[in-house]
Amino acid sequence: HLTNLLLHMLCVVAAHELARRTLRNVWAALLAAAVFAVHPTRAESVCWISGRTDILSALFYLPAIMMFLEWLRGAGGARHAIGAMLAYLLSLLSKETALSFPLLAMACAAHPAMRKRSVRETVVVFIGFAAITAVYLLLRISALGAIAGPPVYGTFFTRTITIPVALLKYAGLLVGIVGADPHHPDKLADSLFNPSVIVSIIFLGLLAALAASLWKKGQAAPFLGLSLTFAPLLPALKLGTFGDVLYADRFLYIPSAGFGILAAWFCMAVSNRLELAGTRIKTAAVVLLCMWLAALFTGALANARHWRNDMALFGRAVRTSGESAYTRYNYGNALLKAGRLERALEQFMLAARLEPLATFPITNAGIALARAGRAREAIDFFKRAEMLGEATTILYDNMANAQRQAGMLEEAAASYRKSLAIRETDVALNNLGECLAALGKAEQARECFLSALKLRPSAPVYNNLALAELEMKNYSKAERWLRKALASGDRFRADQLFTLEYNMSRALAGQKRMGEASDHARKALQLADAGYGPPPDSAPIRELTAMVSGRGDSSTSSPQ
Repeated sequence: HLTNLLLHMLCVVAAHELARRTLRNVWAALLAAAVFAVHPTRAESVCWISGRTDILSALFYLPAIMMFLEWLRGAGGARHAIGAMLAYLLSLLSKETALSFPLLAMACAAHPAMRKRSVRETVVVFIGFAAITAVYLLLRISALGAIAGPPVYGTFFTRTITIPVALLKYAGLLVGIVGADPHHPDKLADSLFNPSVIVSIIFLGLLAALAASLWKKGQAAPFLGLSLTFAPLLPALKLGTFGDVLYADRFLYIPSAGFGILAAWFCMAVSNRLELAGTRIKTAAVVLLCMWLAALFTGALANARHWRNDMALFGRAVRTSGESAYTRYNYGNALLKAGRLERALEQFMLAARLEPLATFPITNAGIALARAGRAREAIDFFKRAEMLGEATTILYDNMANAQRQAGMLEEAAASYRKSLAIRETDVALNNLGECLAALGKAEQARECFLSALKLRPSAPVYNNLALAELEMKNYSKAERWLRKALASGDRFRADQLFTLEYNMSRALAGQKRMGEASDHARKALQLADAGYGPPPDSAPIRELTAMVSGRGDSSTSSPQ
């Protein structure tokens, strides 16, 4: 959180510098930077750790604009153009919303008051921007398999007609008509005759007319502010790909720098009109401006409180967007993490009711049931998720764990194998080995443990290997694995240390090294006396006691 805040402060400095160069007025630049700094939509980007992608992108996006404009106006040389290209690349590598930069640069280059460069020079620079964009898109396809994920909500028609609505909502968020919130509940429009669509189209028409007017009059500052407000939103208009929302506060991080310039320019225009006005009117205007800034800051603080932890965040989202399966599911996850299993199960069931074909709430409902000790009910949920098409390691690992809990070892082994067919992990291999060992398949279990060790050596796997060797009466090999477990550097709980000492005593006794076996048996008994072992009348304690008294022989003992 501290690094997010520090990065945000650097972005505020960059926003101030851009406003100063654009507005040519110190006080107006300070106002623009203040609007950018404390706008209520800041909470999502600054308070959310993952929101730093917006901050990092802006940290390079804003300097890229400044350097490009310096070059475009003829005040900077080739180094400014190259600097703008490098900053654009770094902004892209931070977040894909920077893909809007060439469009913003084109708008600026088309404005008669901004461009002092020849068409040929401008084209050369834009070829550089195009090359950087192409390289980035190739890297993105190589890493993700596509430029963007497929839409998961609505149809092409409903998503398209809702784009103007989303833009109007973003404008409302900026001016404060729409309140900042972690989750906005608006749905996709379903008709061109929907009142919100009609109003939004009219708004876009007015916006285009305003941009044309500013271009015609040669007013560079408000034109840049308007372009910077809306151009960075274009990548966020691929609706249906980032959850069940039309718009999100975080996408306004860069646009709010443009909005700050617009707000400061408007205040400058009003100030010029009030030059001949009386003192009272001027004082009232200043008071109104201060009240507006205070309202922005208060809104930012109020919104930040929702982001203090998962419980607060998704609890708020459920209150404002109770019909969203996405918010119900995430609130259930927060409750599950907090150990409030019944309430978590309730939220997962509500999410499943809202989205009957969604598998993720059904799987997590199974996880909640398993943790509550209701293994057989959990298995039914996992099987239901599998029938709906889910085939993930999370599903199969948790299904297998529940099947083990219910004593269904053969079924558990089959589920672990399904998980391993998707991706091999040391945990799944170790768990499969434990199932096989419990089924009396010691040699197969040993192969699983050896495979797990190749992925990640750990004391529990070494111990399990030792148990498999003890089952096959390979006492010297069992001793070797147990010594590796004790020397692994892992921090053991006292009950785990009891198990290791107990198994070591058995391995040594199997080799007729009764003196050493007695030493380890004594250590295990001391741990048991301290409450970290089985009950005093259990078979392991009797066996350990016999070893200490010199009467023990563990060559026929079963593994523990």
